[in-house]
Amino acid sequence: MSDFKKTSETESSAVAKRRSFLKKSATGAVLASLPAQSVWGACSVSGAMSGNLSRNTDRHDCTTPVVSPGKKPKYWCDAYTNDGNKNHRISDGFSRCKSKNNKKHNRRRQCYKDHLVDCCNTLNMDLTPELYTGNFNNVKDALFHSSINDTPSLEYCLAGVYLSSFFGFHNEADKGSKSKASKKVNEILLYVYVKADQGQDVDLSQLEAICNFTSSQKSTYRVNVCHV
Repeated sequence: MSDFKKTSETESSAVAKRRSFLKKSATGAVLASLPAQSVWGACSVSGAMSGNLSRNTDRHDCTTPVVSPGKKPKYWCDAYTNDGNKNHRISDGFSRCKSKNNKKHNRRRQCYKDHLVDCCNTLNMDLTPELYTGNFNNVKDALFHSSINDTPSLEYCLAGVYLSSFFGFHNEADKGSKSKASKKVNEILLYVYVKADQGQDVDLSQLEAICNFTSSQKSTYRVNVCHV
């Protein structure tokens, strides 16, 4: 058997194992296919874009991404749907939404909710194509359609991180930055992939710990049109 054939069969076996992990992962992540170009040796998003990284064994031991506290994905889902007695969800997180005047408060709350819905409908997490080939890049799709049998998916958790970053819950300086939000979710995605390659499955509890979700975090993000 030629060395090329041996290498090909070895790589095919490894890819099959990775695909199996990603389909049965406790995070509920189901990806259509693995990247055509190997990224398993990478430990940074910039590195994942630099070519065939399977040879970068010296970078194979990744550190856990550091993510500041942010709102849980459920917060964003409840704020989006805003059904019944869940109207307060928006003002639970957006301090600028509040007003001592009830009429102003109610008007701002609805305005902030409409702004959030528009953002969820139009924003994509821009998950790097070399890493992700699934169908839930859009924030709304990730929040409402990516989970399986009510088990939170990887994309569902990433959407929570993305929105928390974009709306300034992680860092005031990150408010409104799609590029910074995308960088954070791609770093988490890559970390999960690399751990899968090492046979160290990242389960749901570990993923949620990495994402650092909380219910108490607030942001001073301001929607100017809501204060006219």
